[in-house]
Amino acid sequence: MTDLLRFEEAERAGTSELRVWGELDMASAPPLQDRLLALVGEGRRVVLDLSGLTFMDSSGLNLLLGVARAAGEQGGALTVAAVSAEVRRVLDLSGVAERLGLPRI
Repeated sequence: MTDLLRFEEAERAGTSELRVWGELDMASAPPLQDRLLALVGEGRRVVLDLSGLTFMDSSGLNLLLGVARAAGEQGGALTVAAVSAEVRRVLDLSGVAERLGLPRI
């Protein structure tokens, strides 16, 4: 993890839950991406809480789409359960929100 991005993982009922805080960009994305890919690579269900993110750029979008694709290919699942207003705007404008199963607002 970098100083700009932190995440915490918890296990609940066979599901890995990750809460993420800070800024998700090209410099901060690799540790989160590595952990998410490892989890979905094991066929795990992962719930991602992005409500603590204050910034996300296209690197974050690519991370989410790549992990969602890997989850589908490897029998896992990625669910985005919560997003900050800043991140929701990026997801909506890019069309990624619907691809991640977030409800329309």
